[in-house]
Amino acid sequence: MARWNTIARGAAFAAAASLALAACATDSDPEASGSESGSEGSGSTDALKIGTVLPLTGSLAFLGPPEVAGVDLAISEINEAGGVLGNEVSVQHEDSSDTTQANIAPQSASKLISDGVSAIIGAASSSVTLNFIDDVMAAEVVQVSPANTATALSGYNDFFFRTAPPDSVQGNALANLILEDGHKNVGVLVFNDDYGTGLRDVIQSTIEEGGGTITYGTAGQEFDPAATNFSAEVEAIMGTNPEALVLIAFDQTKQIIPEPAGRRPRPDHAVHGGRQHRRLLRGLRRRCARGRSGHHPRCSGIR
Repeated sequence: MARWNTIARGAAFAAAASLALAACATDSDPEASGSESGSEGSGSTDALKIGTVLPLTGSLAFLGPPEVAGVDLAISEINEAGGVLGNEVSVQHEDSSDTTQANIAPQSASKLISDGVSAIIGAASSSVTLNFIDDVMAAEVVQVSPANTATALSGYNDFFFRTAPPDSVQGNALANLILEDGHKNVGVLVFNDDYGTGLRDVIQSTIEEGGGTITYGTAGQEFDPAATNFSAEVEAIMGTNPEALVLIAFDQTKQIIPEPAGRRPRPDHAVHGGRQHRRLLRGLRRRCARGRSGHHPRCSGIR
């Protein structure tokens, strides 16, 4: 929880700083400034209002409480330090849910924009963000995500920021870890999601550039994020005799990983836990993949 508090707290400070700077800026339009001689204009002194679009329901709801707590902590500390331009900062929390309820995040973003927020923190999922980011950008509202990593969001808009590194960094690190361990034939189990496929593409290109082969998990071989049984996918990937497995998933991780781990011969596991907690990865390692390796967007490989 402390990790996510820090991330969300940083996002809130980033959003507040961006808006504070904007409020202090002068207007370059002579008519707007009231003088053609370049006299200073008066920026808005309205109290800064920040909104969040974070997962309060759905499959990613376990991420919501620590992210919301991190934002609340940041707002509290900002206000204790005097607020922004002498006014207290307020926050309004709305739900993002997940991609299976794709209408919720856009509705939440629209509500926040209508309610006059100057910045939105969220979403946790890259695919969820892509469902509503265009509406936020069109309204020229600052958006800061504490968790989005999809390469599709790199350089998306001048109003969009994120505090997590893109998948081009994580994918390259994970693929090189696999290659350094001496594995050339790699299978990938990946869910059909912008975050998942984007990360898979980086891993695939790095593996292939290093002389390796993706035995399973290329374009068209993704699994449904809403699935509850993954036996067919595990059977398919194991049939290609991979030396290492890459699993790119969210909460599905704990259901999938015991299946290939119990097979003989058992491949090494390069597990990308997505936004799973480090504790989950360690627990899975103890149960069924001892001696294998795990990888997380914000921590080093777990062996």
